Amino acid sequence: MILRVLLLIFMILIICYILFIYLRVNGYEYLLNNGMYNIIGCNTNFMNYGYWTKDTNTLAEASIKLVEKLIDKNKKKFDQANKILDIGCGRGMQDVIFTKYTNADIYAIDINPNNIKECNKLAKKHKIQDKLNYITADACNLPFDNDSFDVVVSLESAFHYPSRETFINEVKRVLRPGGCFILGDIIINKKTGYLKYLQKFICNRINVNIIHDKDLPHLINNLDKHNFKYDIEDITDSTFIPFYRNSKQKFCCDNYIIYITYIITINILMYLQNKTNIFSYIIANCVKPK
Repeated sequence: MILRVLLLIFMILIICYILFIYLRVNGYEYLLNNGMYNIIGCNTNFMNYGYWTKDTNTLAEASIKLVEKLIDKNKKKFDQANKILDIGCGRGMQDVIFTKYTNADIYAIDINPNNIKECNKLAKKHKIQDKLNYITADACNLPFDNDSFDVVVSLESAFHYPSRETFINEVKRVLRPGGCFILGDIIINKKTGYLKYLQKFICNRINVNIIHDKDLPHLINNLDKHNFKYDIEDITDSTFIPFYRNSKQKFCCDNYIIYITYIITINILMYLQNKTNIFSYIIANCVKPK
């Protein structure tokens, strides 16, 4: 019975892959524009799974709650900061929320210049461009001096980076002594056999090409290496499955092929997450030693 289920999943994945090729899906932008951003109740200036509670009805609400959850990990440091760095800012909505909780100068980087353009448009729309500084830059080669920031934030982007170790080295370098690094990230739990290949397939679809160092032991090892004091909270149950359920109910697309492909894919991902826990979602508050 188990073998038949696995065979069915494998066949469906192959079909989905062929459809992706047919539809010329060749990047994360396509997956967002034809996937997540077709969910009713989605804010297209967010790029995350959201944090879901019993009273959360839309993806936009969940996305706001995820940002607030991140801030709450060290609200005191956030409130007292003079200079904050957001690494992997996406399309900028999280930074708009940050400005409501701090008077700090906020610098935000993303490697995608199109995202930075959207961020600047959003800042102007909210009339807070004087508080936000957006820069196209590489998270593993930050264009800032040592000890520049009181708080460094990274929300659901670090799992994309080619090296977890290089990224955390850079975070430690630009963070002032006693400053805090708040990380919200997807953890790729180490699996073997067919699950490992499924992980690679899924990750490849969302531009995560290197997965060997994206598990929790690697993260802890890198934090220990730099003597960070940290606490890590697992919020997996409030992220993936609620997101999948909501997107199944509220996905809307006129293209029938895209609609069917999306719904099949979401059902597979939800089944895999429920049965095998191939991914986890954590929020970590990490304080650099003085």
